[in-house]
Amino acid sequence: MVEPKYLQIENELKEEILSGQFQYADKFYSEKELKDKFNVSSITVIRSVKDLVKAGYLVRYQGKGTFVSHSPHQRLVRYQELNRFPNKESANKESIKVLSLEKEDDADINRELGINKNTFHYHLTQVRSVNNEPFLYYQAYFAPKFINYRKLKDLQANFQNIYVRIREDSNIYLLDEPFKEKDSVVNAPKEVANALNLSDDAYVVKQEKKIVSSKNAEVLLYRVNYKKVDYTEVSFTTPDYPEI
Repeated sequence: MVEPKYLQIENELKEEILSGQFQYADKFYSEKELKDKFNVSSITVIRSVKDLVKAGYLVRYQGKGTFVSHSPHQRLVRYQELNRFPNKESANKESIKVLSLEKEDDADINRELGINKNTFHYHLTQVRSVNNEPFLYYQAYFAPKFINYRKLKDLQANFQNIYVRIREDSNIYLLDEPFKEKDSVVNAPKEVANALNLSDDAYVVKQEKKIVSSKNAEVLLYRVNYKKVDYTEVSFTTPDYPEI
């Protein structure tokens, strides 16, 4: 069976990238250059480049062009985090306890949020449990403008889910906005160890996440979680990995 032309071009371009002909961040061929190089239509070229972008070899910037994004240490992957619970899903009962929602003016947090050092922010703290066993110490920091002050009267009812709270109060869908997350294994801070019933020398997974607006890069939420190691499971797959 003859290989489709777009796939032939895609494989040849991939080989050029992998062979070192292009370095990371090099500007790639333009659409016209690719049309002339392979003597094909724009539709064929666009299909090939689109697949290479999806696979993580190229990245496109509107108004600037296409650039090489592949390197031995960087490749586009899908990340999935799972909660690993002790029982089957149907037998697990999750609960969320809101510990506090405080007004603070911590300079380091204000810096993360990109707000004035003399401005206060909100600090939401929760403990999440499954079958009455705490497994996640949850902290979210955000500017006061994103929530309705009237909701502060009942924290347990209104701040179970800060994503829902901000969506309802500010019409912002945090799950659809750009984010950056860094996960690391650390010794549990004292307040975390106490909240999760851990020993002083226990390790936890620290999850730092910053969500920004796709419109103006304003920081919408800064989150710092601590999760029990034995409740954590992650998976990584490349976009071209076949679905089974």
